[in-house]
Amino acid sequence: MARTVALTPYEGVVRRLVHAFKFRGYDLLAARCGSLMADAGRVQGLGASLDAVVAVPSTARRNRDRGYDPGALLAREVARRLGAPCRGLLSRIREAPPQSTVPAPERRRNVRGAFAASRRALGLRLLLVDDVLTTGATAFEAARALRLAGAAHVDLLVLARTPEGGPARREPQEDA
Repeated sequence: MARTVALTPYEGVVRRLVHAFKFRGYDLLAARCGSLMADAGRVQGLGASLDAVVAVPSTARRNRDRGYDPGALLAREVARRLGAPCRGLLSRIREAPPQSTVPAPERRRNVRGAFAASRRALGLRLLLVDDVLTTGATAFEAARALRLAGAAHVDLLVLARTPEGGPARREPQEDA
């Protein structure tokens, strides 16, 4: 990825907000979070020369269980606020255990080959959107799939980033 921008550290009230958004059905938080993410991205120049916004997709099973895809909701709001199209150029083609259940050194292997990107990504400047960045394994694998499909440029915008050194405490098993 060319650049990564995180709105805020993943701790305290933000951690509780993300958990409410992802696991307790508070999908209405996507509008405000996505708006703040778009503002942060704009300040860092991520909206300039952008062809499309792309969500890091969750697994079909997790989306079915919660009733929505958190990354897709954030990406749609970010795209709307940046005046860019939100495109479904990335799909999850392999289920994998939630990253939060996998030790950090094994996370890249856990998501290797989990994504496929559409050939429609060819030559595009993309903004990849996700909720939380911990080790970066998921985001890097998603960006790799987009670049393999010919994307010209991929930046990453996340709601929250774990503090340096990893999460302050173990994340619950439901994290994905």
